[in-house]
Amino acid sequence: MSVKDEIDDKILRANIAQSRRMLAEHQASRGNDLGADYISGGTLRDAFWRTMLGNLIMAEVPKGVPKYYHVDDFESYVDKGTHSRLTLSLHGQAPNHAFFITMTGYIGIGSSDVRQGDDVCILGGGRVPFVIRSQDTPAEGLDTGRRQHHLICDAYVHSIMRGEAVIPKREQLETIELV
Repeated sequence: MSVKDEIDDKILRANIAQSRRMLAEHQASRGNDLGADYISGGTLRDAFWRTMLGNLIMAEVPKGVPKYYHVDDFESYVDKGTHSRLTLSLHGQAPNHAFFITMTGYIGIGSSDVRQGDDVCILGGGRVPFVIRSQDTPAEGLDTGRRQHHLICDAYVHSIMRGEAVIPKREQLETIELV
């Protein structure tokens, strides 16, 4: 079975293009374009295409990270439908995922359950980001409630996949209740 038989290529390309437009509109509202600097270095354009790939070139197993020269293959796939060695990686990573931009400027993808207002966090002892959703719950007999969090999914967030966002300072840690 070919890649085209497994996933509707046209729909996948349209979804990636829609995510790219969303990022471009977000940047335009801030007076920038996709050539602007990404929060951790490089450009937003580079961070975007790497995010859509989960920054991995796949076969049956990861074969490495995409190189700068793969951007042309990515753009050609999204804009023209031209298949390359990135196609399998995109078909494995991008379907059923939602693209998001955090309030601090990081971009990522998570499950299609990700919603505006969700938080991205690194759980204690971990290095990989997760998306959580908070919910206030009333406490019995009290005026104040407590905040509970629901685990939504793991996520790929460009530039914080290898523990880069882990803060070693205890005063900057927050205890949350997952339910």
